[in-house]
Order: sequence, then C-alpha cells, then structure tokens
Amino acid sequence: TELRPILPSSDEEVVADFVGQALSAMTFLDGPAHTEVVVTPDGPRLLEVNARWHATNFHPVTERCLGTDAVKASVAAATSDFAPAAHEYWERIPNRYQELQVQGKVAHLVSYVEGTLERVDLVDQVEDLDSVLCVELS
Repeated sequence: TELRPILPSSDEEVVADFVGQALSAMTFLDGPAHTEVVVTPDGPRLLEVNARWHATNFHPVTERCLGTDAVKASVAAATSDFAPAAHEYWERIPNRYQELQVQGKVAHLVSYVEGTLERVDLVDQVEDLDSVLCVELS
C-alpha cells in the first residue's frame, strides 16, 4: 500500500468526488472508511468500501503523510455531538483529499520458502533508518 501522488490533480478530484458520492450513497457520514478504487480509461471503478480502517498498521503512515491522527479523528467523529473538544478537532479535519506532506508505503515482505524462520538479521539497522517509521515482525 502506498501513499504518493500518482494521478494528475484533475484525476485526483474526479476520484475524490467519486469516493465522496459512493460514501454518501451508502450513508457513510463520519468515521473511518476503507475504500479501494481502480482508475480505468473509462473512469474510476469502486472495488471495496468498508466502515473500518486498513487491515494493517497503517496509522503511523497516514499520520506522517497527511498530518491527521486517524485514531483521534475516529474518536472525534464518534463523539463530536457531545464533546466540544472532539467537535473542534473534527471540524479542523479537511473533508477532501489533502496534499501529501511526505510519501509513504507499507511493505509486506513474504518468504515463500518452507521451514522455520530462526532469525532476522539487520532489523535494528532498518529500524534506525530515517525513512522507516516502524518494523513489525509476525
């Protein structure tokens, strides 16, 4: 999964409008929505919409790239009607595509070799890279 500009800005607006219309049609008004769209020569095509976050630990990447804390935003969406501070936070979040502050990626490294993984070398060095937010081994 990557967060980087890949479309001309006019196409970004088309995709943002398309996703907004899809979410409105499904009455997704506030809170997280995992949305997957493919841009085809005939326009955007909806693959998936769910009222959830991305299935991986995407939070640190989106916070760094967009400057918005997804956890705090979700809590604010759920509580903004009765918590003034949450309402103020929610109102400050743009409801449209935001310019990326930096580019980001979640990378899944998979081994297709059978056997038991006995060690992972160089994890400390990878974690120390300025370009790495976190490393999770499972």
